[in-house]
Amino acid sequence: MSYTGIKNIQITEFKIDSLIFEAIEIPTWNPSSFVLNDIKNSGKLSTLKSKKLKQLLYNWGRLYEDILEWHTSLKESGKGLMDIINNKGSVINVDFYNKDITRKSRFKISNTSLLQEIHFENELENNLFAARGLLKRYSKAKIILKKIIEVSKNNDTEKK
Repeated sequence: MSYTGIKNIQITEFKIDSLIFEAIEIPTWNPSSFVLNDIKNSGKLSTLKSKKLKQLLYNWGRLYEDILEWHTSLKESGKGLMDIINNKGSVINVDFYNKDITRKSRFKISNTSLLQEIHFENELENNLFAARGLLKRYSKAKIILKKIIEVSKNNDTEKK
């Protein structure tokens, strides 16, 4: 974002291509909700003795759904960026940075020109907003999952 709108910017194409690649890359997140759904659907949630564990599982279920929504939002904003790159830039040059392909585009095009596009800046901001929101939720998920494991272990040792 700090490079958009600046005329005659002194930055290499490789640097811009690398930044664009990082902006459009979407993290993979495929947690299983099977266990939680199984507990809910079987009615076993009510048999859990620990109120704290029940609350954590409830919070996890809500956060899980929230993360799915933010992940979808990030995918959608990434599509907006890709549309602009497809129309006014070079996807091959971005992929070349990631070493997915072995050569740059043969067209005389530079992705640095995208930095002068207000539409690109707007889509980039949308993408960053979604990425930051998702990152916050990933951080919350890490905390909740650690607590669930901790409480589960404590409950398991109490039973013995």
